Amino acid sequence: MDCERKIYAIDDLKRIDSFKAPSLDIPSVEVDGVYKPKDGERYMIFLTHPKKEGIIMCPCCKSTDIKYSGFGKHRLVHDITRNNYRVDIILRPQLCCCNDCNHRFSMPIEGILENRQMTTRLLEYLKTECFLMPHTKLHEISGYSIETIQNIMDEAIEELEEQRRQEPPEAPTVLGIDEKHITYEMRGTLVDVENGVLLDMLENNKPQTMQNGIKSLANWDKNIKVVTTGMNNSYISWLPNLLPNATIVVDKFHVIQDIQKKINETVPRLYKYRKQLIESLSDVSEKARQSAILNMVNRNKFILKYSSERIVRDNSKMAEQLATVMTEFNEFAFLRNLYAIIEEMYLKETREEAEEVWKVWEMYLPPIGKKEYKDWCNTYNFSEDLFKPFQSFSRRSFKHYKPYILNYFNEGCRFTNATTEGLNNNIERINRVGCGYKFKHLRAKALYAPMVTQRIVYSVDLHTFRRPKETLSYSFMFNSPHRSSCTYEIVSKLEFNTHIERIQINPINIYKSNDYIDDLFVQDSEIKTPLISIEGFDNTELLDA
Repeated sequence: MDCERKIYAIDDLKRIDSFKAPSLDIPSVEVDGVYKPKDGERYMIFLTHPKKEGIIMCPCCKSTDIKYSGFGKHRLVHDITRNNYRVDIILRPQLCCCNDCNHRFSMPIEGILENRQMTTRLLEYLKTECFLMPHTKLHEISGYSIETIQNIMDEAIEELEEQRRQEPPEAPTVLGIDEKHITYEMRGTLVDVENGVLLDMLENNKPQTMQNGIKSLANWDKNIKVVTTGMNNSYISWLPNLLPNATIVVDKFHVIQDIQKKINETVPRLYKYRKQLIESLSDVSEKARQSAILNMVNRNKFILKYSSERIVRDNSKMAEQLATVMTEFNEFAFLRNLYAIIEEMYLKETREEAEEVWKVWEMYLPPIGKKEYKDWCNTYNFSEDLFKPFQSFSRRSFKHYKPYILNYFNEGCRFTNATTEGLNNNIERINRVGCGYKFKHLRAKALYAPMVTQRIVYSVDLHTFRRPKETLSYSFMFNSPHRSSCTYEIVSKLEFNTHIERIQINPINIYKSNDYIDDLFVQDSEIKTPLISIEGFDNTELLDA
């Protein structure tokens, strides 16, 4: 993304008064001045030089016998944004020379990186926010190019991946397996269903890749007791061999979703069939009455696939319309029952009860063979074209899922893949907002964002705050007949403690400057404790007096 670039000369800047200028908060540098552009842009420049303090070590021979050898060229160092102001630091580095090996180098400055034109806190900020914020937005805030941000993210990813290799995540008790089509390929996902944590996002959902992803979890062969998955035959083929002690549960929402999909394919067939019958009626009033009922289905296309609870809870009028349609047209009633039977099955408490309902549902399903299907249509007086979409449920492939669907009713196995689906949607949202990340960056943002930082919302209970009661009193006495010195006692009484200071002051200092006694004390506004600030005070003179 292109951005406007402005370059300022010293004449384009104005200096901020020292008492109005903010603090840079880098102890290793001294601020010489703070500047802002005259054109009012939200940009701030700190002119600084390094402090000569502490022990300097030669990077080559580690000697501490170092001498200063002048200053280098000015460096422009970027810092974090403050109060919506972009901040830069102009620093003239101190050059050093080792007396032992004659190596010349710049004096290291704590808080400023040597190999990058940025402060340490800015680098840490970018390393954190690149996982939490779209790179285009971070580019606008920081001024760095998207390529630079991605390079910084690559460094952070390498550190996190190394940490993951050293301490792999613990395998959960309930493992969720699913896939999502993102960045032109199906990506496998592994989820801790109980805690709602994404364990890994894999490059694809091929069997070997998925198995390696599960094996990368610590104690995967001991911890995993339940595996929730969708109706993917590929997973069912290898999961029992990889995890023989785990119970495989096919997600109930995938079963219901598959039935709803078949309902969507069947409703237009039923509507067209019933409309033709209505148009063939000779009675005008009866024709108008049945047409009005049929239009209820056309106006509420989801009426036949909504759950009974939702229809009754959200819209009582819809419930009346559904009852009218089912009463009037037997084919719509039969279609609704195909959904309602499965809905009833998932309300059962035991596996035995669920199996009984499943047997009833299988009896209603249209069979596969042509002769069997024709006999089934004659039994219910249906046209042969109406319920063909539901024939797929009678195929062997769907019956293959039956034991895994009914495993949901085993004790301790009532888990769904809703958490996995929710995390998949979150991955899709990240990819959509980012306008297409590389797989490495997308995986890192989805996987490591919760690990990088925790968003904290701070607040204050105002009822617990009140202004502390404080009294400040002075008393003094003369120590000598000549009144050359006196002792002042300062008593500061706060609500929780009492602070007493006794100091000696030469009154001549007061008379020379014509100051009040209060001017000799500086009180800290945060801790409410008097601090003594006296110029020209000499204990030796007072003791001699």
